[in-house]
Amino acid sequence: MLSATEDHSISFRQVHTADGGRIRYQKVCEIDGEVLDQADIGKGFEIARDRVVLVTDEELAQIPLPTAKACRRRASTRSRWGTATGSSRTARSRPSPTSCCATS
Repeated sequence: MLSATEDHSISFRQVHTADGGRIRYQKVCEIDGEVLDQADIGKGFEIARDRVVLVTDEELAQIPLPTAKACRRRASTRSRWGTATGSSRTARSRPSPTSCCATS
């Protein structure tokens, strides 16, 4: 079976202008300068400047996330009144769907 459409886009590679060698990006540890494989890279949460807590995928999977219904309930019970910048009137802002469970 043949495709009815053709890909007409072009793509470029980044190359070294002196010899045409392809440019590669390597993931390098800031501390020891070691070039890392993807298997050696994990997730970390920065709790302070230069202080990171390592977090595994298994730990992330065990974190209980609130349901959408709980988010809507929580968002509707919180006050969303505030003063607009440069104005003396108050305005009600709608919570963003992605931030409905954030604490104020």
